[in-house]
Amino acid sequence: MRYNLTETHIAGIAAAVLAIIIIVVAVVLMSVAKPPDNSSGTYSPTSAGVETTDSNSIPVHTAPSDTATPTDTPTIKPSPDVNEGINPQHVEITQMNECTADISTANYTIKNSNPDPVTITYSLHSSDADPTEVTVAGSSSKTITVEPAGHGDELMVVIPGTDTDPRTFAMPTACDSGSQAAITFADQQSNGSVIEFENVAMPQGGFFVLEGGTNRIQSDYVDPREGGKMTLTMSSNPLTTTTELTVTLYQDTNENGEYDPTVDLPYKTNGEVVSSSATITVKQSATPTPTKTVAGS
Repeated sequence: MRYNLTETHIAGIAAAVLAIIIIVVAVVLMSVAKPPDNSSGTYSPTSAGVETTDSNSIPVHTAPSDTATPTDTPTIKPSPDVNEGINPQHVEITQMNECTADISTANYTIKNSNPDPVTITYSLHSSDADPTEVTVAGSSSKTITVEPAGHGDELMVVIPGTDTDPRTFAMPTACDSGSQAAITFADQQSNGSVIEFENVAMPQGGFFVLEGGTNRIQSDYVDPREGGKMTLTMSSNPLTTTTELTVTLYQDTNENGEYDPTVDLPYKTNGEVVSSSATITVKQSATPTPTKTVAGS
């Protein structure tokens, strides 16, 4: 069979061939443009903002996408400041010893009139040690004892959160030699209640603490004395047998007029506790001779 190719037929064939060529070229171009499979290890796309480091490449940073959702920074509520709400004007520090012959210790009372506890730190000017911290409950007082280098030393107190500079307090002044505490008494006979002392000096007043045998007795508050003889009467707990008695003089450290063994400190002179000992011989009361009654005749 013979076909007669007209111009129309020739044009259609040409168009088909051209379409085939275009398709082949497109397939080839797509094959060239397709990236290799990730398993080859020659290319690894990075996500936005992540640094890539290849052994043979320079680190590259890519800019984050404009559509990235920013991460919110968590808000941490700060803890309350120390002494928050404390009025420093309601915290009083008072030197307990007006004078002392022995400067091995100095005592101060901290009075907190705030309803809440207050925390303070204190240190000595002469010391390189870290400050000591102490907390005083609301509406109460506490006594602190320091060991200064001498009369020229200073106590430095800070109320954290309120003070910009430390408060400074001088050491007690040196007492005159005539104002030093002292006590002496000798062996004696007694009815067990009355003790006689040859000399008692208590410049700031205070208490007698008597120890002997199983007894430990403290006196009521004694007013300041510069010396001289004194008699002490133990009406509530007298001695009943001969006893070696030691008497120690104590300061009223917190100035409340009552003896407190956890707060009140003994007087010291030249570094030694002021005390004295003597033997108290208790006199036995004479036993009355019974009267014998004889019946009359």
